[in-house]
Amino acid sequence: MTSVLPVVVDSASEFCSTYDVTGPTAFVIRPDGYLGHRGLEGVIENLTKTFAR
Repeated sequence: MTSVLPVVVDSASEFCSTYDVTGPTAFVIRPDGYLGHRGLEGVIENLTKTFAR
């Protein structure tokens, strides 16, 4: 089974300026709205743990 996760691109840089992002960064927002992960390193591992069965 394949899951499709929504991806939001901050083309207006509103999110980046709010969270003081200065370079390439990935954010994983949990379904409850909390930040689950910030950064490029470890994002795959975080998603794997989150969606592992």
